[in-house]
Amino acid sequence: MAMTITKQDFLNDLRARNDKTRQLVQTDFMPLSQAARSSQPEPNEWCVDQCFQHLALAFEMFLPEAIKTLKKAKGVESDGVFKPSWLARRNFYRQLYSPSMKVKTRPAVTPSEYYYPDVFDQFLAQKEQLSVLLDDAVNTDLQARCWFYNVIPVNLGDYLEQFVMHDELHIDQAQRALAAYRQSANGIGV
Repeated sequence: MAMTITKQDFLNDLRARNDKTRQLVQTDFMPLSQAARSSQPEPNEWCVDQCFQHLALAFEMFLPEAIKTLKKAKGVESDGVFKPSWLARRNFYRQLYSPSMKVKTRPAVTPSEYYYPDVFDQFLAQKEQLSVLLDDAVNTDLQARCWFYNVIPVNLGDYLEQFVMHDELHIDQAQRALAAYRQSANGIGV
């Protein structure tokens, strides 16, 4: 990401990426059979539904901090630009959201079962909620301080972007799980 971007361009990018995610879920994942959704590519690797259950759990976990900071920073004057926090400008931060990076998942957001019948509806409702947050952020200072995991300081803009990057990371993982299922089933029953 650029070191400084207009606030409007930054929020438009997040909105577009969030909308792309919603569209992808509706077209590529919602029509899947239970078998395609619950098939693990390898033992101890998440199936499609587990990826989305993790995203739903993580969104609920991090949402209160975003809401609290949005309320606190609402109406605060800003200069119309967004500059990522010191942490978000570091390569290792961006690498956390790379499919090549393996990061241990916290127990609170680790899915325990393989099939969640309502997970896509839940996920899409959360993406609508994120869309509302992004609309609210227009009149908010995106440089306001947030606390990631209650200890890591980032600004509100980084925090909102984290939701989008996290979705993209695990949707990529879900696509790979689905590709493995299709390969093993030779495209039958999908």
